[in-house]
Amino acid sequence: MKESLREALCRLKAGLAAGEYDRARAALEELIEAARSLAQAGQLDEDLVCEVGAELERGRRVVLAARAHDAARLARLRRLPADYAEGGGPGGALRLDA
Repeated sequence: MKESLREALCRLKAGLAAGEYDRARAALEELIEAARSLAQAGQLDEDLVCEVGAELERGRRVVLAARAHDAARLARLRRLPADYAEGGGPGGALRLDA
């Protein structure tokens, strides 16, 4: 069971590092389910909780930094991209070529 949690944690890290937030969100859902299963089985130890918590905090900071960066790029645009109102394309990801 701990292996499934660690695998989900690795997928979360990879998704965040690649900026693939849909992939990271799916990994986060797996991570939550794995943690829930471990907690119910009484196998969720303090070290594992600290490791997961630290990664979640790092992920939060990555997402906040990416949002701030994108907001700054939007502010520099003279006009918004035509598809901005629709979410910017496949998967709702906004692509800026500024």
